[in-house]
Amino acid sequence: MAHKKPDKKNEEQVLTPGGMRPKSSVHHVKPGQMVTGAGTIVGKNKGKRRGS
Repeated sequence: MAHKKPDKKNEEQVLTPGGMRPKSSVHHVKPGQMVTGAGTIVGKNKGKRRGS
């Protein structure tokens, strides 16, 4: 049986500043970072772990 992609309507929802969204459509943006118009995350903390 083929594995189906989860239906976004039935997927777990998370609260964002823009309202409820499917979990797979949401990404964490750390303080000091921003999202460009192209959808990439840029900023001083990109890829670094806290305390590193």
